[in-house]
Amino acid sequence: MPNFVSKSGVTDINVGGDPSRSGTPLLEMRNLVPGNIVRITSNFAAKAEEAGLANGFNYEIGAVNAKEVTALSPTDSVFQGSEGWQSCTVSAYFRIDAVTDSPTEDIDFEVLFGKGELSGKGSVLNFLLFGEVVGSTME
Repeated sequence: MPNFVSKSGVTDINVGGDPSRSGTPLLEMRNLVPGNIVRITSNFAAKAEEAGLANGFNYEIGAVNAKEVTALSPTDSVFQGSEGWQSCTVSAYFRIDAVTDSPTEDIDFEVLFGKGELSGKGSVLNFLLFGEVVGSTME
């Protein structure tokens, strides 16, 4: 069953050193079992604080419980500033490797915004984070 979280309106991104969620919501995927393959997709519009080649930010999908999952695809992307709003989408696949004390696990996924070689400043509009189980390595 698909899960999603969203945040309407504009959220400011102002990342200094460490990557940050910058006020965007977490996606909780419930009742996952070892071997599940999940696809996590994020979509939003983005605008740099100023136009230019060094303006914008990095963004990546990650699992909060990182020791329990393995990324099976690239998880990151870059928004680089230019004129106006641009659509940003990234999808990543993860395998659930382990659960803790129960037969199933709830795992949180998030989008982290970073600075990298860019300014780390901008805005996102109408943030969406969507997840679904798409397969299993145990089938």
